[in-house]
Amino acid sequence: MPCCDTGRNIQKYKGVTASTLQDVTDNGNTTTGDIITTTGYFIGDGSKLTNVPGVSGAAFTLQQTTNKGNVTTDTVEFQNSVTSLTASGNVLVTGNVTASVFYGDGTTLTGVALSADLADNVIRIGNLETNLTDNSSRISTLETEIQPVNRGGTGLTSFVSGDLIYANGTSSFTNLAASSSTQGYFLKNDNGIPTWADVSLVGSASPYSITTGSGLSGGNYNGSSAVTWTADFNVVATTSNLNSNVARINTLENEIQPVNRGGTNITSYTVGDLLYAVGPTTLSVLSAGNNGEVLTMSSGLPSWAVASGGSGGGYWTQSGSSIYYTNGNVGIGTTNPNYKLHVAGTSNFTNAIYANGSVGLSGQVLTSTGPGSAPTWTTVSGGGGGSSYWTQSGLNIYYTTGNVGISNTNPNHKLSVAGDIYTSSENGFIGYGGNISGISIQGERNNTIINFGIGSKTQSAYDNPD
Repeated sequence: MPCCDTGRNIQKYKGVTASTLQDVTDNGNTTTGDIITTTGYFIGDGSKLTNVPGVSGAAFTLQQTTNKGNVTTDTVEFQNSVTSLTASGNVLVTGNVTASVFYGDGTTLTGVALSADLADNVIRIGNLETNLTDNSSRISTLETEIQPVNRGGTGLTSFVSGDLIYANGTSSFTNLAASSSTQGYFLKNDNGIPTWADVSLVGSASPYSITTGSGLSGGNYNGSSAVTWTADFNVVATTSNLNSNVARINTLENEIQPVNRGGTNITSYTVGDLLYAVGPTTLSVLSAGNNGEVLTMSSGLPSWAVASGGSGGGYWTQSGSSIYYTNGNVGIGTTNPNYKLHVAGTSNFTNAIYANGSVGLSGQVLTSTGPGSAPTWTTVSGGGGGSSYWTQSGLNIYYTTGNVGISNTNPNHKLSVAGDIYTSSENGFIGYGGNISGISIQGERNNTIINFGIGSKTQSAYDNPD
């Protein structure tokens, strides 16, 4: 009876001891609640479990695995033959990474040589090995070589005490031995080769020569007998002479150089000072003058004076950059000027001429206004038109409008001259003279030159009217 089963199961659950899982499943093996194990594990075949990664075909993801823990002490093996590991960030390794080949840009790695460097290093190391081998051979050669002359050596390896080394060629040396048998010998030049020779073989020639004089007397050694030399200390400098020279040198070093030895006997100066002689062997200092002063002579000695009129100085007075003279007339080319400025000779003007402060206008002429008045610039013209009556043609001038009067304000002819006409031409007056009358021309000899009529030339009572 169901009620009995329920009662029996309830009865089974009651008691001091816990019910077994068999006791529970005897009444039914399905539950809508959670099953919690005290150890945290399910043990046994879990192939019938669902929603469990790794069971019933559901694979674990790497994210699910690392969510549980990302540390392992086991060896992780990647078997993908193309790309076994891809990382979006840095890969940190505290140990070694071993691989047959590394791919990618390795220029930022430290302590790693690039393949190009390694290839170059192989060549360079090969060169170094070759050079080391070659250098070893060369060093061995140098260690056993007798140093030649062309590298600073002698080419000789042994000597005897007293040997002399001399060049027997342009790049070789040899030695000249010395021994007890050459004691007292002289070194002799034998056709360019040095050799030891007995003084007796020298012959009449002296082995050395000392010149007599300066307190020394004696003779040269002849190779057999001794020679005595004598020093005359009355000639040779003595200690007293040397002491005297010391004192004299000290005097010269501290002396003010006098004029008679090219000095000035003066030790100090001021800027602008002048030196002048006041005696045959005496110089003196003339201090610099004031601005504008000039150097003059006073009683035979130079002195500074103001450049102005008055006795002993210049006649001109300076005012700024100008000079002036107000005491009389100034003559240029004359010693007796009659005017404020009297020029006896030719004057040349390269700039304007001022008359009463004015330079005038172009074409104007300087016209006198009478005694006591300054000349003025005026325009040379006739009438009120303001222009000249004459017309210029080259070097000629002409007038065709009317008559011309000279000293005649009312000319009745083309040329009317109220006065004498003079000509210096040998031909005199040339042209038609039929209307000329009353001519009386006086020559230097007071002869009368007479016009004989129309078209005739003037003639003189003498062959030469002048």
